[in-house]
Amino acid sequence: MSGGGWYEQDGLICFTYDTEPEPQCWSFRRGAAGLIARFENDPSTTELYEVERSDASLTCLGPDVGV
Repeated sequence: MSGGGWYEQDGLICFTYDTEPEPQCWSFRRGAAGLIARFENDPSTTELYEVERSDASLTCLGPDVGV
């Protein structure tokens, strides 16, 4: 089983893993509807948004979804 840890550095939350030598660092900011996270190792990636839990089913349209 692999392990890891996390720490704060320069306002970022960084995660380390036994299998990944480079820290994986994220920035967080508060948006109108909740937290927004950005992967700072590659700032061109899509931002992640906080959502609420729902009992509604998720619809995943597209070819080969879940394969």
